Amino acid sequence: MISIVIPTLNEERYLPQLLKCITNQSYKDFELIISDAGSKDNTLNIAKEFGGKIVKGGIPGIGRNNGAKESQGEIIVFIDSDVTFENDFLEKILKEFKSKNLDMAVPYFHTNSDKLKFSIFFRNANLFKRIMQFTRFPDGTGQFLIVKKIVFEKLGGFKDYDVAEDTELSWRAARSKFKVGTLNSRFYSSTRRLEKMGVFWTLAFWSLLGVFMIFGIIHRKDVQNFALKLYGGWNTLKLKPN
Repeated sequence: MISIVIPTLNEERYLPQLLKCITNQSYKDFELIISDAGSKDNTLNIAKEFGGKIVKGGIPGIGRNNGAKESQGEIIVFIDSDVTFENDFLEKILKEFKSKNLDMAVPYFHTNSDKLKFSIFFRNANLFKRIMQFTRFPDGTGQFLIVKKIVFEKLGGFKDYDVAEDTELSWRAARSKFKVGTLNSRFYSSTRRLEKMGVFWTLAFWSLLGVFMIFGIIHRKDVQNFALKLYGGWNTLKLKPN
């Protein structure tokens, strides 16, 4: 069995699409955990309709950690509420994850957005993922992250960062000699932030944030505040979706 953990905050617009994807999967041996940060809309009712177990959430890293504590599966799949994928997606990634004997991994992605599907960013982002998996700085995204539970626990879970907690975890895993990789199957990535900020400014922002991470200052409050002000926090994004 695997445990699927989804952090939410006012996600009634997106959550039904994801939960329908999960329900329709060819792979059926999973539990569904919703880590909710105090939704005021219909998010919790939607989660219950699909049989999700509700736990207390917070910012994404905290919500994911709380969900992981309640999980029963040997593998945890963290999914953001605004992504979708094909009906055989879970079956494919689990097979590849196990065959490659990975400890942590992210899939490649694509988009349905007519504004972005042909952009340079989406043509080259997956190539970047492929290259970085062989370094100490592999790509990590909370949009879809799969990890062995025992490895997640050894790492101590996500840091309580407002931004870049997912990338920090994957880098920490690589430095700890765990096997971090990229899976060939693709999910449909949310483009909310890209469309809001634009590809250029999003890339510029993450390049600068990467420098902060390399020099080990990502944890500093002033850096996190800078990131929130420029990029927008998870709470802001979820409360005011595009």
